[in-house]
Amino acid sequence: KLVGCIAFWIAAKFKDIKERVPSIKDLVQMCHDAYEESAFRQMEGHGILSTIQWMLGHPTAETWLRILCSCGPRIEEPKVQHIACFLMETTLFYCDFV
Repeated sequence: KLVGCIAFWIAAKFKDIKERVPSIKDLVQMCHDAYEESAFRQMEGHGILSTIQWMLGHPTAETWLRILCSCGPRIEEPKVQHIACFLMETTLFYCDFV
C-alpha cells in the first residue's frame, strides 16, 4: 500500500495542478492509518526517488510534438496539431515506428 500511495503522490505532484495533489494526511487516510506521516516522507525520498535516481522528467512523444508545433506559423493551427497528434498516437501501436 505504501509504495503504491507514494508512486501515486509523486505522479500527482509531477503532473497535476497543485490544488489537486493529495496531502500526506489524505494518503494516511487512504491507507486507513496503517502508516505514520513520517513513513510517507521517508519512502518518497529514500525509497522511491533515490531508487530511480531522481529521474522524473523524460520527454514523451506528446512533449516533442508540442515543441515541434511551436516552430512554425502553419504548424500552430489547431487542425494541424490535431492531425499530428492522431498520427503520433496511431504510430505508437506499431513497433516499426517506435
